[in-house]
Amino acid sequence: MNPVWEGIHFKAYHELVEVAPGKIRTFEYIWRIDGTRSIVINENCEILLTHEYRHELLDRDWRLPGGKLDYVGEPVAEAAARELREETGIAARQWRLLWSTTPDATVRFCRHFLLATDITLGEQDLGEGEEISLRWVSLDVAKEMALTNQIREEISALAILRYIHTGS
Repeated sequence: MNPVWEGIHFKAYHELVEVAPGKIRTFEYIWRIDGTRSIVINENCEILLTHEYRHELLDRDWRLPGGKLDYVGEPVAEAAARELREETGIAARQWRLLWSTTPDATVRFCRHFLLATDITLGEQDLGEGEEISLRWVSLDVAKEMALTNQIREEISALAILRYIHTGS
């Protein structure tokens, strides 16, 4: 299937689907490469949040560290480790996939959530124009931030609440 539009990070498609015998319907969707978010827990059982400028908000936002895979098929744990190292300078010796989500029916991609523990602090390797500050907070503070919209990225807020609720 060929895209009807192609951008830097997204492709738009029309998909013809037979919804009933002889009845064809056109569905539209956006494809983008998969992404990761890491729940990083330190020895004090605190969770790491990043604070960065987000163009879509025209403001700074708290969120979990993560980003896009570099290429289709990149191993998720490698992508998460790379993004964590670049954004925060942190390397984790222990990684565990917690869950994967498909956030929206009209945007086809998965976001993979991983738990990172047994960490070593290092130096950030930020891209041009990136400015990311870090904050370790207790799980109670993270929960409050998620529930009071201090963490505006819904997927980060939900992931924090899910992690706290399930413990994994």
